[in-house]
Amino acid sequence: VNPTDGNVLYASIAAEGKLYRSEDGGTTWTSLPHWSCETLAFHPEDPRTAYCGAGGGLSVTRDAGARWDAVYSLKMNGGSTTAITVSRANPQLIWVGGSGLYQSLDGGVSWAERSSGIGAGHLELRLHPTDSSILFVERPDGQLYRSSDEGRAWTLIEDSGSGLAFDAGGGALY
Repeated sequence: VNPTDGNVLYASIAAEGKLYRSEDGGTTWTSLPHWSCETLAFHPEDPRTAYCGAGGGLSVTRDAGARWDAVYSLKMNGGSTTAITVSRANPQLIWVGGSGLYQSLDGGVSWAERSSGIGAGHLELRLHPTDSSILFVERPDGQLYRSSDEGRAWTLIEDSGSGLAFDAGGGALY
């Protein structure tokens, strides 16, 4: 669901290898010229821009899904892209996770590996809503890590959990 326009939705059907878009809250759907996405993230300010992670790579649409362009191929040892997060405070800051964690400070032009000991596999990512230097990562085993320095170092803050979310004001992590 697009955070700037709740009527804009994307749905990926992996079994069909298809991606769909709705602009009316899900009443009608349009098939898009793209393979299915393993994960999707919207640009926080532009409802026509979305990122699709699939097969260890990242692509972007800037025209509501009519065209998709490759942004980056992560080449993660046969892994896949399982998480994308775009900073609300700085839309040029993009995080991509899968068999490792990667950060772009320039909208996807260049990337830095930021796993720093948190391991690999399916990662859930959440940026702090008001401070983009703070990032939370949940590993498949439920371990929750926090970085206060844009992913350069990580601290284990909880050894079991499931599903990350912030309250509407960004003050509480659930």
